[in-house]
Amino acid sequence: MMACEDALMDQDTWLAGLLTGSPAVALDADELVLTSADGVTVVTMLDREVADPDRPLEVTRWLLESTISEGTVAVESGCNTGSGSVTVGEDTLTFGPIATSARECESDLMDLEAAVFAALDGEATYEIEADVLTIRSGPDGLVLRADES
Repeated sequence: MMACEDALMDQDTWLAGLLTGSPAVALDADELVLTSADGVTVVTMLDREVADPDRPLEVTRWLLESTISEGTVAVESGCNTGSGSVTVGEDTLTFGPIATSARECESDLMDLEAAVFAALDGEATYEIEADVLTIRSGPDGLVLRADES
């Protein structure tokens, strides 16, 4: 049994009715069109990569206050700031040593900072899906969201 608000439950019921009512399905380039059996309801869905395209790695500002531009990565960890070199490959990033300021912060921030800099050490893979950048370096990784402002 689901415990949604009435409006959400009504949406779920409507959608389930459409999908179980043998709708006509048509794929036209980047659009998927569902038409109810009685022809009254038409739902058009656009491919995610068209509606919300992957952002470019090097000119997008990624939240966590990190930028990658012209071979340099700049990071604001919430405690310290740092910068270093980065080489961008097809799906890899190779980070050089990152020089950081040396402020002592609360232990939670220091733990977060250690995790951030561990993920930005040496070679890492990256993947962009819409406005989300995922960086993986061995067991370490970061998930960042593009800053659209």
